[in-house]
Amino acid sequence: MATNSTLTADALRQMVEYRDGELFWRVKSSSRKMGKPIGAPAGLQGRLQCQIAGSHHYVHRLIWLFHHGAWPTDQIDHINGHPTDNRVENLREADAAMNSRNKRVRGISFDKRSAERPWRARIMVDGRSISLGYFSSEADAMAEYQRAKLIYHPAYASGIAAA
Repeated sequence: MATNSTLTADALRQMVEYRDGELFWRVKSSSRKMGKPIGAPAGLQGRLQCQIAGSHHYVHRLIWLFHHGAWPTDQIDHINGHPTDNRVENLREADAAMNSRNKRVRGISFDKRSAERPWRARIMVDGRSISLGYFSSEADAMAEYQRAKLIYHPAYASGIAAA
């Protein structure tokens, strides 16, 4: 991803518009449509990335540039731990240590596409991922994960509180 891009906030604002955590094209070209959302999931974390002005960028960094007028000096942390929640109020500049403090608990994930039951719990057993279901709250998903941990990994049951 580009970190020292020559893309400026003013140039970005002419190309895109921001709406509730997403960027949309303001200009049309042969490869993109005006009004189309910008970004596609990349990597295991699902952070959105795109190509703009000849360079690859993470969308959350572009949103930072769009709103603050300058590139972030270090990393951008998603405050709620959800790498696809790019609302500007969910983004903050952070160093690596700060950014790692709110990583999601192993076995629990959030899927913003599922409005009613966005929390998913799963556990690894003998190299296979077993889905434990979808839940309406993070606490419910964590409770199910802890229950499954007692069943599938009893030797590690004492470490659940730290997991």
